Parts: sequence; structure tokens; C-alpha cells
Amino acid sequence: MSETFNAAVPHITVISSFKSRDQIRIVEEFEAACKNGDKDLHITLKSPGTFPENNVVFIDTKPSQGIFRLQADLYARLHSFVRLSQYDTPNNYHPHLTVWYKMTAKQYSRMKNYIFSRQNLPKYSGNNIRITLLRGSKILREYDVQTRRMMNRTQALKKE
Repeated sequence: MSETFNAAVPHITVISSFKSRDQIRIVEEFEAACKNGDKDLHITLKSPGTFPENNVVFIDTKPSQGIFRLQADLYARLHSFVRLSQYDTPNNYHPHLTVWYKMTAKQYSRMKNYIFSRQNLPKYSGNNIRITLLRGSKILREYDVQTRRMMNRTQALKKE
């Protein structure tokens, strides 16, 4: 029997999961932050890391200051009407590329050993980034940094 691992769609979380009844305002604030925000949005992948308390395996990043400014702007726009995580406060924000999550202790140990044993992790540096607003696991809006284009769910899923 093979094990199933929760491989994430590789992503960098800017604001973690949240709930709100005011979806329209969230979308408006997201669009405003992306459209009016920093143009210096790029990342460089660094080395593997883990959050052992949550059984998460990730690749650490070196983000531009623009990523930090976008995160702080989104936090400022949302925190008054959305309950956010302690990790969303600008002082606690740790941008990283999530690779695996929601694993058993055994799975976590195996995947951690695997990624730390890799000699050649993918090398990436650039701004080919999309910033996605999710409701559950469904895309509400997605902003393409390179083309500076805001997309709805249908457009984002076309991967143009």
C-alpha cells in the first residue's frame, strides 16, 4: 500500500486562511492592494526548512521588500473586519514556499529527510508570481505580477 502525502500546490502565503461574511469587501481590498501596491514583487528560492509544530516542509525564500510591503498592506486593510492569524501580523510574517503539509509524524519525518538530502533543489529567482485570493480552496481573484492583470476564477484557471 502506498502512502498518500499532502503535496501542496507550491505557494507563498501572504495572508493565511480566514473567514468573513463580507466577501465583497475582501475582494475590493485585495484588488486595491494588488493594483495600487508595490511593483517590486519577486522571490529567490533558498534552502529547505520545516515547521515541526505543524508538520510542514517548505523551501525558504528571499523575498523582495515589496512582498513584505504587500503583506503589511493587506494586513492593514483586512484586520479590522477579518479575524487573522498571529502569523499574519507583519512582525511575525515568514514568507516561504510550502511543499508538503498536513502529514502524520512518520510522513513528515520521511519528507523532511528527503528534501534535506537533495543536493540540487530547484533554482528560481524572478517575478513570475501570481497572488491569489482563495475562499476555501476556490480561487476568487488572482493577480499576475508580470502582466499586472487582475483575473477572476475562470481567467485564472486558463493559465494564460
